[in-house]
Amino acid sequence: MDGQHLTGLFILLGILAGLKIVLDQWVFDKRRERRRTYYRDTCLTSDDWKRKRALVLKRDGYRCVFSCKLIGIFTIWIVAYSPE
Repeated sequence: MDGQHLTGLFILLGILAGLKIVLDQWVFDKRRERRRTYYRDTCLTSDDWKRKRALVLKRDGYRCVFSCKLIGIFTIWIVAYSPE
């Protein structure tokens, strides 16, 4: 009888652990989407970002510092963005 109770308990714990993993992933995805939307709609359209981007492009001769390719006016690579 104790073996059946332990088996049931382990099954229940496994189900709860699986639900927690699924819930954590869902929360992570929602937060990630909120961050991406914020950067896309707020940061990348701000005048500060446009000024900073124009200064950096001019400084680097309108070339990518990693691949040395010419950068068009609509080319955007974002490694990290800091509001400072």
